Amino acid sequence: MSQELLQPEQPIAPMVSLEDIKLLLRKLADGFEKDDKPALDFYRRRSRKGELYWNGIQDIFWSEVLNDFRLLSESPDDDSDGEDADPEEYSTVINVYRAYGESIIAAAAAGLPHVRFFPADADNPDDILAARASSKMAELIAHHNNAEFLFIHALFILWTSTMLGFYNYSHTDESYGTIAQPVLERQDFSTDYNVCPNCGYEEQGNENQFCPECQMPDEMGQMIPGQVPLMPEQRQDSRIVQTGINDVPKAREVIEVYGTANLKVPYYVSNIKDAPYLILETEQHYSLLREIFPQYYSEIVPRTTDPENYRRPADGYSFDNRGLCTVRRYWLRPWAYNSLPQEDREKLLSEYPEGVKFTRINDIIVECVSEKLDDHWTLYRDPLSNHANTEPLGYGSIAIQDMRSDLVYLTLDTIKHGVGETFVDSDVLNQDVYGKHRNKVGQVVPVRRKNKMDGGLGNAFYQARNATLSQEVKEFFFQLDQDGQFISRAARSIYGGAEQTGSQTLGEAELRRNQALQRLSLPWKAVNAAYAQTMQKSVAEYTENLIEDEKLVKRLGTTGYVNVWIRKSEMSGKTGQVISETSEQFPLTWPQKKALLMEMLGLKLDPINATLFHPENVTTVASIFGLPDLFIPGEDDRNKQLMEIIELLQGQPVQEPPIPGQPPAPPQPTIPIEPQIDNNDIHIAVVRDWANSAEGQEAKKTNPGGYQNVIAHLEQHLQLQQQQQMQAAMMQQEEEPGNPPGEQPNA
Repeated sequence: MSQELLQPEQPIAPMVSLEDIKLLLRKLADGFEKDDKPALDFYRRRSRKGELYWNGIQDIFWSEVLNDFRLLSESPDDDSDGEDADPEEYSTVINVYRAYGESIIAAAAAGLPHVRFFPADADNPDDILAARASSKMAELIAHHNNAEFLFIHALFILWTSTMLGFYNYSHTDESYGTIAQPVLERQDFSTDYNVCPNCGYEEQGNENQFCPECQMPDEMGQMIPGQVPLMPEQRQDSRIVQTGINDVPKAREVIEVYGTANLKVPYYVSNIKDAPYLILETEQHYSLLREIFPQYYSEIVPRTTDPENYRRPADGYSFDNRGLCTVRRYWLRPWAYNSLPQEDREKLLSEYPEGVKFTRINDIIVECVSEKLDDHWTLYRDPLSNHANTEPLGYGSIAIQDMRSDLVYLTLDTIKHGVGETFVDSDVLNQDVYGKHRNKVGQVVPVRRKNKMDGGLGNAFYQARNATLSQEVKEFFFQLDQDGQFISRAARSIYGGAEQTGSQTLGEAELRRNQALQRLSLPWKAVNAAYAQTMQKSVAEYTENLIEDEKLVKRLGTTGYVNVWIRKSEMSGKTGQVISETSEQFPLTWPQKKALLMEMLGLKLDPINATLFHPENVTTVASIFGLPDLFIPGEDDRNKQLMEIIELLQGQPVQEPPIPGQPPAPPQPTIPIEPQIDNNDIHIAVVRDWANSAEGQEAKKTNPGGYQNVIAHLEQHLQLQQQQQMQAAMMQQEEEPGNPPGEQPNA
């Protein structure tokens, strides 16, 4: 550690006061928000509608007065009291909008993208090591952030929202673990020196009274060393000493996803690099904010108004939580300062030349730090749109939902009114008296004819004509289903449903599925690209804050585990391209994997069967068939050998003492083989696969003794295999051709 890093930072007097900086930042941010507010409100309204439809709140209208969607039951034209309306009772819909979305999300989230880093220079060993370590670190970050659920939530935002953003940042907390670090300080010391006035020789302490370097002639004229006396001298020195040990908490990279309700970027940009600003808005309880920013304790108070309607719960109810504060975090680029006068621009550039992030609680700026926007934000880029704010994936399904809801309401009303109303002359039938009698079979009801010359009793009764449902309704329902699947991309073939038309053969079904996935793969590739970029930024920041080596615990076989280490020393190289390895092929669901596996087995080809039933693949095959408890011959041998590899890596092979006149014996592993119970072929295959894997090659470099111990174990298996092959060959030679084993040849 360099001495410069250990010296305390000297405070630098700012060119302008912090309050002046806050005023400039507030002025700049307010100007950007005011210019883009009409367009951003339009996109937020569209996203809000999608979120309400997702939650089944669909009988709504936009209120310009309240600046929010309201239930139709709350319309001024409705005679009912809107405050007493229950949205769950009023909004009775068949939510196909959500069903389409869940189908799309489930299909796209069947497999999490695996991010792979490439070296900046394929001929540079340091770059290759850095690329491998970065790929492992990306896997570790994905594990820390529960990336599968994060990816599902990102797809949900993509379905309902006009924008999707990935936010990564470093978070330090003791719950991630601590690292013991020495506390180093520079202290002053007084040191005694003895200095030769003749040649300048010096030494600490008082060991020598005379200079061992200088010589003086004696009485005989011979030069004798050690005759020049040293002069004492005291000096003030400073050096770095350890004064204690601190437990430093570890840092982790956190990834979050947000949509239009929380994000604001200029409506006209297509790429985040063209955006002068980005704003993230959230709600937090004021007690938590006081804990984070205690210096503003008295100024952080609950707001007196509701949160912005776009971030209210999308459940149809209005909850008023007065304990919340609106937290706005702003990121500004350096060239965004150009919106200010030249003098104010120079002030901001002098303080934050690389960009600034500041936090605003209600209207109080509580934090200002230097931070680059591009290091922490990645926006989903729709390849079929020219802007960052685009049409949600599910927006086209809203019209299908509305038409289907209208048909459902029409059908229900027709059924309810299927029995027509009957009108009766009250002078002919007394309703009060009739209602008090119980109906009986053959009952006689007295009536009074108003006019005996009117032609009969039937003229006193009239029954309204019953409503009938149009014959086209059923066909329209069917057409809406077809249109909905086409518009939403949620074709039945994606999730294994049978089509209502066309051939039902396996080939035809596979063709329809591939056609549907081709459309769905367009946004899926785009979200994979954004995920890979986010991981690239997360790995870069995690590497910068890495204090010591990290490990990723991975499963080894079905019963074992192994530590995959991420060495800090391996991160010195440079990485280049970062890709998502699944971006070229849409993920397969488990039923699709099972169908593909059955098709491969049906080919009955030896290379395919050898691959599927390889010791490394048999567990995966059993899980695809949904039979994890199925006994697989050879699986126990594989698990045993993997556990032996873990134990062998903890030691080194043993070299027997040489015997005179004989060649040296091969090194012996610390765990010998067991010929009586080991399936030799499986053990050999497992060790060879491990040795060629990334974990085996890493052990070869970082733990050569343990690696050689594993190889010595492999040599014993190979020797046993060779002996078995020789014995089989000898037995075959002893038997005459054409005769079954154990029988004598014919006389």
